[in-house]
Amino acid sequence: MLFSQAIKCVYTIPGQLLYDLKADVLQYKKYENNGIFNDLGRKEDNTTDDAIESWWVTYMDVLVYLSYPDEFYHKLVDSLRTYYDGKETELKTLDEFENEYKPDRAVWWYTRNTFLYSILNRALRQHNIAVMFLFGFFVQDLYRQVQAEYERLKLEHLVEPTMNVYRGQIMSRKEINELNSDFNIINNSLLSTSSDRQLALFFLPEPDQMEDSSHERVLFEIGIDIRRQSRPYADISHLSQFSGELEILFMTGTPFKIVRQNGVSYNENEKLWTVKLQLTRDEFLVDDRAFESFTWDSQRLKKCLTPLSDSLQFASIEDINLIFDIFCDLYAQEEKWINALRFHCIGRYQSWPENNITAALSYYNKALQTWNNESNYCSINIGQIRHDIARCYSKDAIINPSMSSKYFNLAIESYIKAIEETTTEIEQIDIYEKLSELYMNISDNLKAIQYKELQVQFTLKYYSSIDDEKCAISLNSLAFLYEKIKRYDNALTNYEKAIKILLESIVSHSSWWIIPICNNLIKIYNEQKDDYNSALKYELIKNEYVLKDNEGTHDSTS
Repeated sequence: MLFSQAIKCVYTIPGQLLYDLKADVLQYKKYENNGIFNDLGRKEDNTTDDAIESWWVTYMDVLVYLSYPDEFYHKLVDSLRTYYDGKETELKTLDEFENEYKPDRAVWWYTRNTFLYSILNRALRQHNIAVMFLFGFFVQDLYRQVQAEYERLKLEHLVEPTMNVYRGQIMSRKEINELNSDFNIINNSLLSTSSDRQLALFFLPEPDQMEDSSHERVLFEIGIDIRRQSRPYADISHLSQFSGELEILFMTGTPFKIVRQNGVSYNENEKLWTVKLQLTRDEFLVDDRAFESFTWDSQRLKKCLTPLSDSLQFASIEDINLIFDIFCDLYAQEEKWINALRFHCIGRYQSWPENNITAALSYYNKALQTWNNESNYCSINIGQIRHDIARCYSKDAIINPSMSSKYFNLAIESYIKAIEETTTEIEQIDIYEKLSELYMNISDNLKAIQYKELQVQFTLKYYSSIDDEKCAISLNSLAFLYEKIKRYDNALTNYEKAIKILLESIVSHSSWWIIPICNNLIKIYNEQKDDYNSALKYELIKNEYVLKDNEGTHDSTS
């Protein structure tokens, strides 16, 4: 064999070539599998994330609602078996997991003291796309089991719907400094909490035992109102391997608000940071009812993946491509339209934050070309892209009113067609909202109101008993449209319906919406109706919530 710097080696004996090729392939496959888990040590752990700009929650929702192929869990087991090659204890646990795992034992396996717990939560905190995809079936089973327990928890707390739970956590100073009061966050990993403050502190190392000087001891104090619409959390103590004290487990992506007064504080004597949180309304909660009518896996997959185009602009190009590479690999028969979603996501990334409008339009057109060859259930996707193209032509860099108007109207055509494609009324709520927005873009206010009325009608029908704030928000947006065209009586009617819902809500009232709605009512009664008594009524309500806001005595956001 002759060696050079450019070539690994030159073979003159075919048998030796085949032998070395086989060895290289095996080594590469081992490296490839190991690499998925080796990456867990290379990224920074983040316990929390910005609730608005997190694409990770949407990715987790995709994993929860996917239809996985039979025996998908073997992919995880095989990868872990390669990673732990030669480690007898871990391999024994893997054998047990492979032979005995059942979906209704997901919580038990999660709470068991094995490497599965540590790998799963580290992958969650580090936003490791590939590892979490392997764990997707497990996250889905865990979510469903916690969801069933969540319904029981709500029934058990009808009389006393509020509680406090605690969580001890080691966090970097950098992450602590980013936790500002009056700020909305989500948990990146699964969050186990205790009803006992001292027990939560017990699991923290003592100050003199801290090995990393860049990290601090943190205690989360979390206030829960069980009546607030949320992704599932539940007492899992009776399902856990370690039964006993109440343990509330929150699923990944649960939104919390850091309280306004002394939300983040430090106790020098205890060497302990305290972060006071309140469970807040989940604006991005997926409604299970939207999936009930799907009979084909491809429909369900499309419903799962489509929301990624709304959130992945906050991810990197590398992460976007990795996500879609994974789905193309698993669902090869759907590769064409999955790539259409990829092009759409990259187009949005190029539009913002890159502000490269030319590149954005190029990717949008590639996505459109692919979708136009699809025949089933894709009008929403086409409508989204046409809407984004219209926005591009409205930007200063390439402003073109004619092209912008053309694509706004094409987007309207797509969404009207989408109404015919939907199989449930609940799906139509988002379509009516989009149509209202599009008609506003082309200054057709009457059509905008027509579709906003339909959105409100179906929102009240499907959410009046489970999400008061969602209903109030839709009425508020309808009132705004009526005010815009100076139909003040209609505006007052809908503003007052919205404020009534918020004030009568069984959940703690939200000044985030109450104060601005009161301002709108005060303005109309004073300036358009000369009705100063009615204006005074809402001035008093507004002042009450401004005062509470300043005192930090209630939840100031939805």
